[in-house]
Amino acid sequence: MSLQASLVDNGQTGLSIGGEWRASSDGGTFDVLDPATAQPIATVASGMADDARSAVEAAAAAALAWSATSPQRRSELLRRGFELMIARRDELGELIVAEMGKPLSEAKGEATFAAEVLPLVLG
Repeated sequence: MSLQASLVDNGQTGLSIGGEWRASSDGGTFDVLDPATAQPIATVASGMADDARSAVEAAAAAALAWSATSPQRRSELLRRGFELMIARRDELGELIVAEMGKPLSEAKGEATFAAEVLPLVLG
């Protein structure tokens, strides 16, 4: 199963805030279109200002717990995140292609780059 199908089939088309998938505060959605066919590939939640505030609050709360996490544990978690992204690089690349129309080789490169900078962004 592709990552795209997996996300859609598992209902992960909402907003991920505070470790939970949820609908937007006003219930709004929009279609993500395949740029090659103009056909919808998913319908996703359309975040509003209230959702952005909730996400910032959840991130601030998570930052407190993250800062109290030992450097060794942080390293282990970030390494695992890197490994998972690399393991699914092909699927991530296909998802980027479907959403943006980017060539597959560039999309896989983008997925690799994202995995490599994960520790820099979250560390």
